[in-house]
Amino acid sequence: MPQVTGRCTSAEKAIEFFENLPDNIPDEVKDDDFCDEYEQALNTFRSAASRLVPVVPKWHRGRSIDDYHTCGACGHNLNILYDYCPNCGRPIKWGTVRCLTGYQKKE
Repeated sequence: MPQVTGRCTSAEKAIEFFENLPDNIPDEVKDDDFCDEYEQALNTFRSAASRLVPVVPKWHRGRSIDDYHTCGACGHNLNILYDYCPNCGRPIKWGTVRCLTGYQKKE
């Protein structure tokens, strides 16, 4: 069984821990109701944990002057200063140095 140390961990490792948890539960406890409730709880946890994983913003060429970015998860327009999407709350992983003029060189 994975060790619980009380330290913070990544969302991926937390999901892995909870996916392996049933291997350490006695078979006599694992009836149909338990399995259904566990699967529902695991899916809820996966959904919540996935919102903690940073997304890369999508870069769009502006029609007239400015280029702009949208959230890689929900498509909401982003200000270059945002660290989190104001619409869905996902952390934004900017891949290059952010420039206050709004222009970023596409890699």
